[in-house]
Amino acid sequence: MRERETRAARPRLGLCLCVIAGAGWLWAGAIPARAADAAPDAASKGPAATNAPAIPLAEIAARAEEAFGSLRSIGGTLSADQVTAVIQGDLEVLTDEATARQEESSRMLSSSPSLENLRRLGREWQGVRDELAEWKRSLAKRLAQVQEEQARLAQMEATWEATRSSGAAAKMPTQMVAQVERVLAAVKQTQTNADAQQQLLLTLQTRVAQQDGRALHELNGIEAVREAYLRRLVVRDSPPVWGRELWSESTQALAQQSQHSFTRQVDALRGYLQRKQGKVVVQGGVFLAVLLFLIWAGRRLRALGGGEASHAARIFDAPIATALVLALLASSWIYPQAPRLFWALNGAVALIPATMIVRRLIDPSLCPVLSALVVFYFVDLLRMVAASQATASRVLLLLEMLSGAVFVGWRLARARVGTSPGARRHKGVLCGCRVALVVFIVACLADAAGYVNLAKFLGHALLQSAYMALILYALVRILDGVLLSLLSIPPLVRLGVVERHRDLLERRARVVLEWTAFVLWAAYVLETLSLRAPVVQNLKEAFSTSVGRGAFKFTLGDIVWCGLTVWASFLISRLLRFMLEEEVYPRVQLAPGLHYSISRMVHYAVLVVGFLAGVAVLGFDLTRLTILVGALGVGLGFGLQNIINNFVSGLILLFERPVKVGDVIQLGGNEGTVKRIGIRASIVRLTNGSELIVPNGSLISETVTNWTLSDRLRRVDLPVVVAGPANAQQVIELLQGTAAGQPRVLKEPPPKALLISFDKDALNFEVRFWSNQSDDMAAIRSELALAIRAALAERGILIK
Repeated sequence: MRERETRAARPRLGLCLCVIAGAGWLWAGAIPARAADAAPDAASKGPAATNAPAIPLAEIAARAEEAFGSLRSIGGTLSADQVTAVIQGDLEVLTDEATARQEESSRMLSSSPSLENLRRLGREWQGVRDELAEWKRSLAKRLAQVQEEQARLAQMEATWEATRSSGAAAKMPTQMVAQVERVLAAVKQTQTNADAQQQLLLTLQTRVAQQDGRALHELNGIEAVREAYLRRLVVRDSPPVWGRELWSESTQALAQQSQHSFTRQVDALRGYLQRKQGKVVVQGGVFLAVLLFLIWAGRRLRALGGGEASHAARIFDAPIATALVLALLASSWIYPQAPRLFWALNGAVALIPATMIVRRLIDPSLCPVLSALVVFYFVDLLRMVAASQATASRVLLLLEMLSGAVFVGWRLARARVGTSPGARRHKGVLCGCRVALVVFIVACLADAAGYVNLAKFLGHALLQSAYMALILYALVRILDGVLLSLLSIPPLVRLGVVERHRDLLERRARVVLEWTAFVLWAAYVLETLSLRAPVVQNLKEAFSTSVGRGAFKFTLGDIVWCGLTVWASFLISRLLRFMLEEEVYPRVQLAPGLHYSISRMVHYAVLVVGFLAGVAVLGFDLTRLTILVGALGVGLGFGLQNIINNFVSGLILLFERPVKVGDVIQLGGNEGTVKRIGIRASIVRLTNGSELIVPNGSLISETVTNWTLSDRLRRVDLPVVVAGPANAQQVIELLQGTAAGQPRVLKEPPPKALLISFDKDALNFEVRFWSNQSDDMAAIRSELALAIRAALAERGILIK
């Protein structure tokens, strides 16, 4: 019994052994795989984790030279690190600068700053974050490069360690052993340098992250203050000017605080300029480049002489001032995160040359307004520097609003009594002055009553919108002058479109500039009032509203974009046809009427592309549209046969051109000139002045006499009947000579006079002549008839 159980268990035991053996084989195969996967990590951790093969004895010398070359390359890579050195040097300066900025920002945030100061402060800290982000990217890239070199060094060390520890090492000559040791020493020294470089990069990354966290903390604080500012806009936030609390602080303490604040701002500015020395050189280069261009352009325009060129050259009369202003305006791009004191000094330096330039460009009646805005701008610069001093900033704002109300009231009073004709001509300026007077008074009262945030909000919005309006007005005048100067110098002055439509181009360009300036001004005002983001968000939500039913759904924005696309296609079509007619057709030789066909086909092609683009904007699948159009085409072919026939006939007329615009045709007893070939019908102007609308299908299917298909030559037959006793040969010579003497009768082929028939009482002649003025054939025939009658009467030949 036991033997049977033993014999029965043997197959099961064999099966179990097979399974165990297979599992062991799989496990043994998996171990190398996992080891291979972990090889990169082991290589990065050091030679102990790497099983590198030893170098054969015959290759040690060559591999040693190769190793030294690789080590020199790695050492050069580790030492050639200008980015890390620059960051390491600038980081110390940026840390001190950020400390000064942070202290000044804390004082400003605790003194009820205006929205503009908050925006400016936010831009400063965001600029710091942008610079730190660039440093982060550079350090991360450099760290990855160092770690890659460390992995190479670890592999080299493992290889040479394996060579030194191999069994063949005992057979090495002494010099070869020394060479292996030198290679290992060089590898370890390079590894030490790489590790030091890595530690430095990690330290810099940590310090940069700390400064980025500081900047982010300040931005979050600025955003919190801005939200609180908007929530408490109509809440009293300060004591009234007549209260004792406002003046409780001594004058000496205010002076000390102001001095401390100014010192911290100077420290921040000094640190910033120390880090941005190269940007100062860039700005100097911009100034010189703009100055040289303005000098060249001014001389070029003055060389053209008076008139429009000299008028346009007025914008280049002060090249140094203009170049200085443009170079200072470029500071926004050159110094993106400059401190507050920098912008105050930048505005103060640009104030005088900007005033000189704008005074040349604006209307003389606006000069008092310009002077007032210059004073207000200077006071704003002082308020910007003293933004962290609540009392000083508030007093300056109160004086500024009071002065503004007095000035605007005086301006309106002069306009009412009629002593300022310039003000009466500028109704828009007067309307703006009335609004400004109300805002100045409300802001002044709000500041006096303790509603400082409201006063700052109103005063800043009013003055900034006025500054921007003046700047855009001057910019439009400058660009208008530049355009006028460009149209006055070659090669544009030689263009036919400029010669024939100069006034039109100037008017259209001025309209575009004015509307662009208005849109920019409106966007700036919305941003000043902190309304641009809500308005844009509301517009996005409105344009995202779905309209439609079922599968056909589209948004209001899609409808607007579709309309704009179709409208733009019409504008592009008009522009292309205008340029073809003004610049291309006069320079090329085309067959009569071909230019009209080209223009119409360009018009149709642009409209079709615009329509398809508009449909695509709506979200329709163009493949479905093709199927739909094909299905509708069958129905249209039956229901609108006449219209489709006329449309296709119009295309045939445009391509085959049996009848062209300008041809003189005769159709059904009516004779006239083709003025237009449209989509459905053509317009023919008859000789009596009326206009005949002819379906295009009639011009294709019916018999049409085209007097000017190949050329504009036309033969005219004029019958003449004289009395029987006259000499026939003499009459023929007289008729031919009279016809040849007419200026609008062609000499080739020459006119002919023929005797058609005769009887005992009359001779019937016919004068046949050619003319190339088909449009005025009736007048030519009348002139010739009068000349023949006079010639026959002079010879005494009677006309019957």
